Amino acid sequence: MHVATMSFSVWLRTWAFITAQHTVLSSGAGGSSPAGPVLVEPPPGLLTFTNTSGAVLGCLARGDPPPQVTWLNLDHSPVNNIPGVREVLTNGSLMIWPFSGTDYRQDVHAAVYQCRAANPTGVVLAPPTTLRAVVVQEFEVRVYDEYVIRGNTAVLRCVVPSFVRDLVSVTAWVRDHAYHIYPSAHGGKYPTLCFVGVMMKLFSWA
Repeated sequence: MHVATMSFSVWLRTWAFITAQHTVLSSGAGGSSPAGPVLVEPPPGLLTFTNTSGAVLGCLARGDPPPQVTWLNLDHSPVNNIPGVREVLTNGSLMIWPFSGTDYRQDVHAAVYQCRAANPTGVVLAPPTTLRAVVVQEFEVRVYDEYVIRGNTAVLRCVVPSFVRDLVSVTAWVRDHAYHIYPSAHGGKYPTLCFVGVMMKLFSWA
């Protein structure tokens, strides 16, 4: 039996088209008076994504006549298509294609973009959107030995590498590869505290 398959890039393009095909909306039925563009759903102020997923920025606007949606760089120059890297789709969405770690480009994957909607009646700019691409890679967390006098409390700190610290949350500690310790605010023999992405475990020996 033959099973049809779809490549990830084709799937991503299809998904972007389906979810943003109504990027430009008319403000009313025929015969209505002209209306300047209005942003219905502007893009987010910050979009973090992985290099394996890519990203789609939509900008939903309406007006009469329907406005044209384009994208600008931080210096207000128009965003140009880069084959296989960045593309402005026909529906106005900005597509950032998945990429390998070696193909990372700061001017594309860590850039600031701005949506522009315009028709003969006026122009409106969305607040800038900052893209932040995260390259998927291995990393290691560390816990350093701490020495404490018997009967006192020891604090063990989970050290996360700085390049992923803002993106990683420590969810539990494991003792002897079997016993899992989760965050708790109720004390106990092994209370744990979690804040700012860092978890600490406190041991008390009687």
